[in-house]
Amino acid sequence: MHITLLFLGDVEERHIPSIVYNLKSKVTKPFYLLFKGLVLAPPGRPPRMIWAKFEKSNHFDKLVSAAYGQVQEFIQIALQKESIPHVTLARFKDYVDWRKINLPQLKFKPLQVSMFYLMESTLTPRGPIYQKLAEFKLNA
Repeated sequence: MHITLLFLGDVEERHIPSIVYNLKSKVTKPFYLLFKGLVLAPPGRPPRMIWAKFEKSNHFDKLVSAAYGQVQEFIQIALQKESIPHVTLARFKDYVDWRKINLPQLKFKPLQVSMFYLMESTLTPRGPIYQKLAEFKLNA
């Protein structure tokens, strides 16, 4: 399970070393994300997923914005207006009557964010395969 900080889309392989270098120069403090609850997603559209959603976080938004600033010259995707920190727990292949879904109310301890990764995803019929390309520690 993961929280997507920023989706880069298709990136030319020759740009990966520059992206890694730029992201290493981004230093920020570790922070915590507070669990909000389980929700049907995406917001404003027919549900296709169940998310473990976290509270809006200025620290998360700043990290997203800073990371985007370091990679935007290498990608074709614009920064989304709002970052929603979440973990996708389930995806629905077919239409689901969301009115029949009763999501449990759970509580979790705050999640410490002390690092992030540059990941490559390869789509397959069985789902994505993820490979870690680089690791970035958040420093105090």
